[in-house]
Amino acid sequence: MASGPNFAALREQSRRELTACIDMIRGPKALVLDPSLSGPLGLVAEKQLLKDHGVEKTYHLRSDPLETDQRRMVFLVRESILNMKAIAAQVCVHFACVCMHVCVRACVRVCVRACVHACWCAS
Repeated sequence: MASGPNFAALREQSRRELTACIDMIRGPKALVLDPSLSGPLGLVAEKQLLKDHGVEKTYHLRSDPLETDQRRMVFLVRESILNMKAIAAQVCVHFACVCMHVCVRACVRVCVRACVHACWCAS
């Protein structure tokens, strides 16, 4: 007799992968979510699990600046050009990068890498 998927094992594996990603950034951090992932994330990880791994606050990704004083941010988003542009805008605003004008004219992926690299080197 064929059995269905083992949802408990799938949930546990997803929790391990999520916490491994979050733990890559040490210290207190903000988790910035694609709004479409809030529901699915709630099925995998409760707020206490996120807090146990340093997430102090969660935000929905948007293009206007987030009001946070966190210097460490973890972005959990679906792959899309709009999300990449929103991440680039957040990185440029929060880390005072000088590449905002590049974001408009160049490939977003390159801009995000440049901003993150510049901010990493500056800290």
